Order: sequence, then structure tokens, then C-alpha cells
Amino acid sequence: MTIDLSKILGRKLPPSGDNLFKFEVVGDELVFIFRGRRTVKKKDGGETEIIDAEVLGGTKIDPKTSRSVPVKPGLYSFFVQKKLHEIFHRERPVDGDQYHLQLVAIRADLRNMKEYGYEILEKVPRNKKPINSDDDIAF
Repeated sequence: MTIDLSKILGRKLPPSGDNLFKFEVVGDELVFIFRGRRTVKKKDGGETEIIDAEVLGGTKIDPKTSRSVPVKPGLYSFFVQKKLHEIFHRERPVDGDQYHLQLVAIRADLRNMKEYGYEILEKVPRNKKPINSDDDIAF
């Protein structure tokens, strides 16, 4: 295979680093395609989970003005806090599943625990286990 440098050089490439999305203000939300879940090392030596997503759109609330700012589509990652861990553990998303995720509350009475609302917009078909048929029964 021959590489055509004239078609490659000068082409605009996306950044290779993570575009980190932080759910910080009630109302921050993303519509995204789930791409993966991974564990990374923290500065203190511990580990934390990150969700990699192809964001289709979203809203970020400016903490100073409370104005809504659109989130540009692209590849993003976000940290999985306790409540998000529960959601993604329960739903077990696979590459291609589409979600709408929104920060709906920050509970001061529970040490600023973040609560999320979510909806599954579309799930990729899973391989189903075959149902045993009468052909499988030995006589």
C-alpha cells in the first residue's frame, strides 16, 4: 500500500489528549455515544474510572452567570463519581449505546454528593443466548 502524503499532510487532526468534561453545576448535561470505560491512576496513587464518550451535544452551565453554554460535539471523557458508578454498573453499556446524562442535584446534606438523571436513548443489540429447542433434548 502506498501512502499519498499530499492527502495526509496539512489535514486537521483532533487533539490526542482527553477533552475532559466536568459535571459541576446542576443542569450540566451531555447526549453521547458510550465508547468505553477505563481505569486511570490518580495523583495520590489511587485509581479512578473514566468514561470515554462521543458527545453529540450538551449544555454546560456557567457557574458565575448561570447561563447555558452549548458543548461542542466531539470526543470527551468524564470521571465516574459514586452515583455515576452505580448507573454504569447497573446499565453495563457497550460501545455504541446512546445516553442522555444530566447533573440534577448536589446534596449539601451528603457532603456535596452529586445526583444524576439519565435516559437510555438507544442500545446496541446484544448477543442473546440461544433458547434451548426441542432438538436439543436427548430421547
